[in-house]
Amino acid sequence: MFPRRTRKLAAAVVILFSVLAMSACGAQDSAGQTGTLKIAAAPDPKGDITKKVIDLAASQGIKLELVTTTNSVNDHQLLEDGDVDIDFNSHVPWFNDQVATNHFKQTFVETVFLTPTGLYSDKFDGLDQLPDGARIAISKDVPNQARSLGFLQSAGLVELTPGNDLSTVTLDDVTANPKNLQWVQVDLEATPRTLPDVDAAVILGTVATAAGLKLEDALAQEPADNPLWAIGVVARTADVDKPEYKKVFELYNSDEVKQFITETYPEGQVIPAFGAPVRVAESR
Repeated sequence: MFPRRTRKLAAAVVILFSVLAMSACGAQDSAGQTGTLKIAAAPDPKGDITKKVIDLAASQGIKLELVTTTNSVNDHQLLEDGDVDIDFNSHVPWFNDQVATNHFKQTFVETVFLTPTGLYSDKFDGLDQLPDGARIAISKDVPNQARSLGFLQSAGLVELTPGNDLSTVTLDDVTANPKNLQWVQVDLEATPRTLPDVDAAVILGTVATAAGLKLEDALAQEPADNPLWAIGVVARTADVDKPEYKKVFELYNSDEVKQFITETYPEGQVIPAFGAPVRVAESR
C-alpha cells in the first residue's frame, strides 16, 4: 500500500493531466472560434489579396494565416480534413466538380474576382500567325478545359456542340477546328511551362499572373464579363454561419479589398467581381 500522501499526489497528477488533455482537445475543437483561421490560397493574385484581408482582419483582432498552395486538386481535401479553414482558389464549376466527385461538405460562399484567360505564345505575335496544325496546350481537368474551349470558341478558333453546358464541355464537344489545332493536355498549373514546346497555350488568368505573364501580351483574351468563372471563398458547410468566418467573408468583399485589386492590377488582369450572379452558360 502506498502512503496516503503518495496516493493524493498521484491522484492530483492524474487530474492535472486530464485537465490538460481536455484543454488541448478544446483548443483544437474550437480553433475556428478562438484560434487562428488558416486560409489556403495560391500565389499572386490570390495570395496577395488574402494578405490584404489578413492585414484588415488583424486591425479588428482576428487572427488569420495564409497557407500557400500550388496544387488546386488538393485544396478542397485540405479544407475537408481541417488542415485549413477557408479555401480561396475555386470558381464555381471547379468547386462543383470537386464536391460531386469527392462528396465534400463544403459551401461556395461568395465571389471575389475575375481574371481573363489568355492564349499565350513564345513564337507568334497574333492569331493570324498560328500555323495549320499548331500545337496548343490546354488544361486537362474538365472544368478548366471547358473554360478554355469556351474561350477558344469566342476567339473563333473552334466551334462547340450548340446548347452544351459551357462549364462541362470537353475536346469531344469540338465540332469545328478550322486550323486543325493539335491538343496537348496538361495539368492546369503546368500550362505556362509548356510554352517552349508548343505553339501556344491557353493559360488561365490566375496561373498566368503567378507565372509573370501579362494579359496584354496574349494573342487573344477571354471576355471579362462571365461571372461563371469568378474566383471565390469556400468553407466547410458547418462553419459558414460562425461569426468569425462571416467577418472574414465580409472582408473579402470589402471596399478596401476592391480598392486594393484595382490599384494593384490597373491593367485589368484582375477584376473585382463581388457578388457575381453565378449561372450555367450554354454554348452557341
